[in-house]
Amino acid sequence: MAERYGYQLLPYSRDALQKWLEVSAATVAVPCFIDWHPEHHRVMDLFRDAADGAGFLGDVLMYQVSLPMPETLVNAAMPLSQNDLKEKWTLFYKTYKTQRFMPTKRFEAHERIDGALCGTYAAEVYSRMPYREWARALDAGRPSQSQRDAWTKAMNDVLAIRSAVNNYLEERRK
Repeated sequence: MAERYGYQLLPYSRDALQKWLEVSAATVAVPCFIDWHPEHHRVMDLFRDAADGAGFLGDVLMYQVSLPMPETLVNAAMPLSQNDLKEKWTLFYKTYKTQRFMPTKRFEAHERIDGALCGTYAAEVYSRMPYREWARALDAGRPSQSQRDAWTKAMNDVLAIRSAVNNYLEERRK
């Protein structure tokens, strides 16, 4: 995707990221912490380590990946028309050849539900917050490995998994 849009991917280095964060007021995008994927949690830990070292005060933009983002976290959305949704997933298959096994109908179902909640055909949803607020939310809301394992068993039941992640976050906030 970076190549398609003319961006350069840089190899990860804590020092390089920390230096960039020291001089940048950027918004950094990371996967939502309500996710089962171990590598996504590693990305959050690497970012947090560098951000803390840099004294980063920018914003964090969490994006929904394989599990739906709890509705209480959603504070931004990108509306998608029916054509946008079709084009997105067509581009996904063309670009990410190693990910062709993914059950995109499940992803599309979540985007359709998110769209209904936002008053549009479909939507990509996000949660944007200041870094320090994100770090507190990560500490308070990150699921355990056993919770993530349970979600992977239920994630193909769209309504059940949406209910499970919403209830999880609500219970954590009590």
